[in-house]
Amino acid sequence: REISFAIKNIHGVRVGLFTPDMAFEAVTKKLIEKLKLPCHKCVEMVSGELSEVVSELGEDMARFPRLRDETERLANGHIRECELKAKEQVDLMMHMELAYMNTNHPDFIGFANASSGSTQKKTNTLGNQVIRKGWLSIASSSLAGALKNR
Repeated sequence: REISFAIKNIHGVRVGLFTPDMAFEAVTKKLIEKLKLPCHKCVEMVSGELSEVVSELGEDMARFPRLRDETERLANGHIRECELKAKEQVDLMMHMELAYMNTNHPDFIGFANASSGSTQKKTNTLGNQVIRKGWLSIASSSLAGALKNR
């Protein structure tokens, strides 16, 4: 529904050729912006957990109070520095995502393939297929037999 409103708003009084892509980008950019706050919150939660771990480990060094205090100070300082760097990287990633949306990627369905993909069932082709994590699936019995004979 939001995309249809965006299409109507982008059209205005003239007819556009590439309006669905522009509407998609407008809606997607809003959604990407909404991710920024949860990402920063995640970074803060991780640094909070790390600080708690440091303080728990400091309890084991109770016999050496100055060493414990200095170790906690250094570790927590490093955690804060890394937290700032991580937040900067999150901001940078958000800016990169907003700058360019690769709608030509094979994993992206797009508007043209969305209707054809819903009407046609995909058939699994046998043979050598590279799975996402890099594993190789060998379905041909002759190749599998040749590998066993090695």
